[in-house]
Amino acid sequence: MPIARTNAPLNYDWYGTDRRVQIEVRGDTFIAYIDGQPVVQARDSSFAGSGISFRSWDNSSTCFDDLTVRRP
Repeated sequence: MPIARTNAPLNYDWYGTDRRVQIEVRGDTFIAYIDGQPVVQARDSSFAGSGISFRSWDNSSTCFDDLTVRRP
């Protein structure tokens, strides 16, 4: 279950377009950015360990490149 959701703007082009996605985590606060713009912020203290994972829904396909994970 996601910790937060947001809706894309009307006519947002998700398909066939490269997007820069950034997730910033500080303590229990998560901020997601798409193309440099913050789109959602949430707090959740149940993720105390370190690690990452990805998930897509509805039989969609995703592709990631230039993945970087770093400590602040």
